[in-house]
Amino acid sequence: MWTPEPAKGDTRCVTDRLARRHRPGAVRALTAYEWPENVRRLRRVVRTTASRADVVDARHLPAEVFTGARHRLSRLRELERDGIARCLTEPGTTKAQAARRLGTSRATLHRETARYGIGVPGRAQRS
Repeated sequence: MWTPEPAKGDTRCVTDRLARRHRPGAVRALTAYEWPENVRRLRRVVRTTASRADVVDARHLPAEVFTGARHRLSRLRELERDGIARCLTEPGTTKAQAARRLGTSRATLHRETARYGIGVPGRAQRS
């Protein structure tokens, strides 16, 4: 059964109902994402992350939540995108630190985040 895409206010309602506790970064990421499928996808993501952690933080969310990409990625590109998003969502990590962890330059990391549309809502874009 098809359900309509959630409105911005509905996203908070779903996250509050399906998980006990969300940190502000996770809530910002969930509400900023446009949910291209429907409410069921949002519920599935919230349930999955809530089952893996007592307190859901941005780093527990799937990388797709932090991207604006609308096209299908190859498995290798998905792994690259996920690795970048995982590094950038670690608390207190700057882009320079993430680039060092990934073994690349800040310029390359900047190009890759632009290519995949990766952004972490509510986070200062420090370098």
